[in-house]
Amino acid sequence: MDVAGDRSSTPGSPPGYPSLFEADVVLSDGGTVLIRPIRPDDGPALARFHSGLSAESVYLRYFSPHPRLSDAEITFLTTVDYRWRMALVAVLRDEIVGVARYEGKEGTTDAEVAFLVNDAHHGRGIGTVLLEWLAAAAREAGITEFYASTLAENQKMLTVFRQAGFETTSVAGRGEVSVRFPVADSYGLAVAVACREHRAEARSVGRLLARHRRRAGAFAAVVPPAVRLPRLPRPPTSPPSRTSSCGSRSSASSYPRWRRWTSTPSSPDPKGSWPSTGGSGWTPTTKRHPERDLRRLR
Repeated sequence: MDVAGDRSSTPGSPPGYPSLFEADVVLSDGGTVLIRPIRPDDGPALARFHSGLSAESVYLRYFSPHPRLSDAEITFLTTVDYRWRMALVAVLRDEIVGVARYEGKEGTTDAEVAFLVNDAHHGRGIGTVLLEWLAAAAREAGITEFYASTLAENQKMLTVFRQAGFETTSVAGRGEVSVRFPVADSYGLAVAVACREHRAEARSVGRLLARHRRRAGAFAAVVPPAVRLPRLPRPPTSPPSRTSSCGSRSSASSYPRWRRWTSTPSSPDPKGSWPSTGGSGWTPTTKRHPERDLRRLR
């Protein structure tokens, strides 16, 4: 991810507010959320976020039941110095759906990290994205290592740490797991980030095309038959699946480095069938073909 930019505050923000950590981010399911540093005026939204968590999520975070946040806790959690104490929130439709924070001390190079995600948004990659951006903020502040303690049954949090691309070291004992990992850039972290972005962008494009198809269908339903555009026949075979470098299986029809035919015809033959290619017709390539994309959009 790219966080290059000005660290100065935006108008109306608290002193030291790092505006470079404010951006719309694509999630693993193709949706988007706003990632930004927390502000003191987030108190009411943070209280609503906490009250909307399940009892299990609260217990795994605080190691005990904690149904509501006190006013003092809300003030403490929303007021940070954006250096030794930092918190990021994921915002969707003006409501907080995820929070990640680190707590460090001046003169030290490590900090305790923790995050929470609304139960309805588990599995969307919000925790992973928050952790990735929080690590970038820590590097800016001179922090080199994160550590965390969690209950052994909190497998979701441990999975995020493992899959985020950081080189973790874990110690288990008495029902708890202590995790440490450096936040510095590394090859493993770069690969994990690139894979997440690849999957997120592919699913985001899939959502966009699905909306286009729905709109095109609605248009065709109300336009008189005499002015409807003819549809080209579909190829007779299904594309072979392949395994991407990120380890996920994807269809060649949605993967930009595969082409449908060795030579893309401008139109089918008079009988309405596609020319024979002497095989399945699937050829790896690095080129994009507007004709193929046009047929898919129709």
